[in-house]
Amino acid sequence: MPPTTMLSAEQLYHELYRLADGVLYPSETDAPVDVLLWEVSQRGALTIDALLDAFGISPQQPVSDVPPEDFFEGVTDTYDWQNEEERAMTERFRRMKELFFANVTNPKHYWVGERNVHVFLWGRTSDGNYIILKTGIVET
Repeated sequence: MPPTTMLSAEQLYHELYRLADGVLYPSETDAPVDVLLWEVSQRGALTIDALLDAFGISPQQPVSDVPPEDFFEGVTDTYDWQNEEERAMTERFRRMKELFFANVTNPKHYWVGERNVHVFLWGRTSDGNYIILKTGIVET
């Protein structure tokens, strides 16, 4: 088997964007999953402070560092009660997870806020840029 070549940030962005199109991240209110490309040459290094600034989120919001794999917890499992559409959504999440973790290094996952939570997962790509998965959850 030939060695696997990691995708560039742009290639990974396009693949993840395609998979995320129409996907809803489940919580009290289901939210879309946004895929973003952070180009270091234009924006500088990606830090949580830079991300909050880029999205206009108050730095006063509580920030929780979460294990990166937890972003996909529960959304990549198939259950007997799921209908065909739900199973297809699970498969898309599973493929997003595989693609993301196979093509980034040093993944980070943060929850920002308390009830209306901004959720960010990002990692550095082989060309030094970053891919970000962003969604929102409501905690009650």
